[in-house]
Amino acid sequence: MSEPTPRQVLYAIVSAALLVVMLVLILGAASADLVPVWWTVLGGLALLLIAIWSAFHWRRTARLLMLSIGLLAVWFAVTLVVANA
Repeated sequence: MSEPTPRQVLYAIVSAALLVVMLVLILGAASADLVPVWWTVLGGLALLLIAIWSAFHWRRTARLLMLSIGLLAVWFAVTLVVANA
């Protein structure tokens, strides 16, 4: 296997930081009782699955960032709907 490029390493770090931010947001919304338990569990499960996939495929930067940013966007949108329901 070849040496990773600096861009691959940077994108992997950015993606990992987004996943950490998602963990804080999921736990924060749950602890503030903004969302129901099922949404916290579903969000945590999605985060865990994406983190596991990212650990094995961190050199695929386009998919890595797409999954991280997509999870953030979907979580925000559904949280707004679920919190106001």
